[in-house]
Amino acid sequence: MSENSAFYRICDKLSLWMLSLFALECVLGCSGRWLSFGGLSIRMVLFALCFFFTLPNVFSRLRSLIRSPFVILTLLLGVYFVIAAIIGWQRKNNPGFIVADITGFLTLALMPGFLATICSPKRVGHLTDVIFWGALVLGAVTTGMHLAFSFMSDRAINQVNSWINAHSMGGLSYLQTGMHRIYFRSQIFLQVGLMIGLYKSWRADGWKRWLLFLAEGVILFGCLMSYTRSFWLGFAVSALLLLLLCPQYWKKYFISVGAIGVVIAMLFSLSWASYRQPVAFREFLGRFNPALISGTLFPGGFPDFSDPTATEPTEDPSVDEEAVNLRRETLIKLNEKISQHPIFGSGLGTNLDGLREDGKTEYMYQDVLMKTGILGFSLFLAVFFLPTLLLLIRTGRASLRGTPLPWDSPEMGYGILATAVAGVAVTCYGNPFMLNPMGILLVLLTAAAAGQARK
Repeated sequence: MSENSAFYRICDKLSLWMLSLFALECVLGCSGRWLSFGGLSIRMVLFALCFFFTLPNVFSRLRSLIRSPFVILTLLLGVYFVIAAIIGWQRKNNPGFIVADITGFLTLALMPGFLATICSPKRVGHLTDVIFWGALVLGAVTTGMHLAFSFMSDRAINQVNSWINAHSMGGLSYLQTGMHRIYFRSQIFLQVGLMIGLYKSWRADGWKRWLLFLAEGVILFGCLMSYTRSFWLGFAVSALLLLLLCPQYWKKYFISVGAIGVVIAMLFSLSWASYRQPVAFREFLGRFNPALISGTLFPGGFPDFSDPTATEPTEDPSVDEEAVNLRRETLIKLNEKISQHPIFGSGLGTNLDGLREDGKTEYMYQDVLMKTGILGFSLFLAVFFLPTLLLLIRTGRASLRGTPLPWDSPEMGYGILATAVAGVAVTCYGNPFMLNPMGILLVLLTAAAAGQARK
């Protein structure tokens, strides 16, 4: 009996470390193809290890897991994906696109093991710390690259860009002011890291708090240097939502904005000195052009490079116009496909033939609705966003009762995490970040947090 207990303890510790490594790789590894072993990427290997090592925890907590609404909904969604795959096969959709749609959601298979392992407030906090520190590293790398490019030759910068492109991590694009836009696929975690950092900074005292404010400034500057408006919009929604849910802490927000603003001003000044002109600030202001902003939310504006189907920024307006037309026609055709099969969808692997050649579109919600119909889309929303909604309601109710959650409580951390994921949901209107392991990691974490909040 003691041998079995020792075995479960060892597997439990290993599963926690494997999940931590998987989470860190999602934050820093972008598409997960920076390291490959034949046909296997490092992310595939870590996923398999996580699934294997969490199985003992699943078996030991099977009775509680089968009653978990998050596990039940995930299983129902998995069953519906099988049905949608059959529908797609019957309608002769591209088999490769069907497989790609299924593998995109495969990380959801970690839901039981994740909930069985991340089963305490301490462990939820551990995973959120992993995301925060990973986001800090990513923000520091982005900031460092921006400053370094001012001293590097075009040839060296092109070599860096070639390596990033070759490993499907993102890319660089040359802007009209002479600087480069730096985009990494996992920069979606920067807006999440900013919200987690806000929670962490006010749990610390003295110089540690100021160091965390400095870290927040680096993360925010890295987010700004991505020049991805949907990231900025998502973070703004998260911050506003937190203010509405917990207005009692407005002094903390005000001080945080001031401290982080000082760091941002210093970094913009350092950029100015490096480039000998305020190119970063000019590009930042230029992204608030009304024509560009409309393109972030609605078809009819400039493309967003965070979408792999979008066109890189260029000085040729005809290329921008072509990208705008592509987005407009994509939405029109998506709505046509949705209206043809509104209940069960057109099946996995559905492609906008004659318009797109990749089996996916940047409009995440319409793409899922087109392929799975209202039934599948409802399950998708429940699995991906029900935990977030429950945490937001819990946080808001506490404030309405006049007894807001204490800032240093785990429950407050869960609420701030939920606001961060809500911001990601907004970002994903025109960028399918949630339909891959990076986004699903946030789904798993909010489900674990919601489970702890229920306890």
